[in-house]
Amino acid sequence: MAWPQAPTLHPLVTSMPAEIDGNIRAMGEMLQRRVADPLERVKAVHDYVADRIAYDGESYVAHRYPPQDVATVMSTRKAVCAGYAAVFRELAQAAGLEAVFVGGDVRKEGGTMAGEGHAWNAVRVWQRWYLVDTTWDSGDLDGSRFTKKYRTDYLMTPPEILGHSHLPDDERWQLRDRPLSRGEFLRQPQLQPGFFAAGLVLEQPDRPQVDVQGELSLRVRSTRGRFVLVDQSRVGSTSPGQRCTVTGREVLDVTCRFPGPGAYKVNIFAGEQQYGSYDGVAAVDANVR
Repeated sequence: MAWPQAPTLHPLVTSMPAEIDGNIRAMGEMLQRRVADPLERVKAVHDYVADRIAYDGESYVAHRYPPQDVATVMSTRKAVCAGYAAVFRELAQAAGLEAVFVGGDVRKEGGTMAGEGHAWNAVRVWQRWYLVDTTWDSGDLDGSRFTKKYRTDYLMTPPEILGHSHLPDDERWQLRDRPLSRGEFLRQPQLQPGFFAAGLVLEQPDRPQVDVQGELSLRVRSTRGRFVLVDQSRVGSTSPGQRCTVTGREVLDVTCRFPGPGAYKVNIFAGEQQYGSYDGVAAVDANVR
């Protein structure tokens, strides 16, 4: 199954009968009976969890978490990552799939370089393991306010791509021939799945944080004809970001000139059309002297 998949909810999720909606065993039996392809069944389970559960932003911000067991989550329809992962595992198992709960650390936009605790899943189909994060495919969090936004970026994401943001406690769930050390994980640039889906390659810099004198040079290769915009803003500022200069078409040379010393966030955006919409796909932290 190709990655990423179109962000369209599985039809059995959108038409889930009200009398079984929320009943893990009944939903799992229905999915197993009506979806023969186990990869498609993984997507249906992912879609249900990502669509039906809302992130509990208030508990996350307060660092006071209610129980994250399946019964509580299905009753409240709210959870943090542990609840999402618990429901995915139980619904996947009810649907005849082998699934496990994976714990570890993640790096996310606006988070600390060291990362923070998180939970996601691995599921096995035809003797091959796949990685799934229904929490991050459920929506966006701004402070304590959660906005539902279903996506498929973290549905069976290739390990080398998910490994830019997710580091499991047990290295076997990296699903790599040569697992990364924690140091190697943290030294990777902060690239989101959309960066890879757009066919982009970051040739320089090769780390998430750089020290520069006055300006920063980046080089991005666009293998699928995507357009790229880059801006920079001082960390902590509420002012709009200032546009960086981008030249080239297939190999893009980017120059960001900073107005003064300080810490800056350099954001990379990609779009299919030059004058269309762009999505944030990567970031670099710049310490300007």
